[in-house]
Amino acid sequence: QYSGVRYVFGGTDPNAGMDCSAFVRMIFGQFSINLPRTARDQAEVGSVVPFDQLQPGDRLYFACRNPYIDHCGIYAGNGYFIHCSSSRNGVGVDRLASNFYGRSLIVARRS
Repeated sequence: QYSGVRYVFGGTDPNAGMDCSAFVRMIFGQFSINLPRTARDQAEVGSVVPFDQLQPGDRLYFACRNPYIDHCGIYAGNGYFIHCSSSRNGVGVDRLASNFYGRSLIVARRS
């Protein structure tokens, strides 16, 4: 459903483009769960989930290119997560255990 959404840093409109935190915020908003705008602020909301207890729908927060949280996505199950990223130029699915994302994962949260 969201495969046509393209990545735009700071974007919040699925038709014009959005970033990772706007994507996560939009998905959770559809279930009446209000989240802050940025990934760093979102990472402070909800219960911490140990990585070995992830369930589909858990929010994932990464420090990919900085020493602080700068990316987020939603766990999809079976080791995969969905996110809106610049490397994919939009919404896509990646493996959580990949070298890049596996070493960048900081915290998981459940709403």
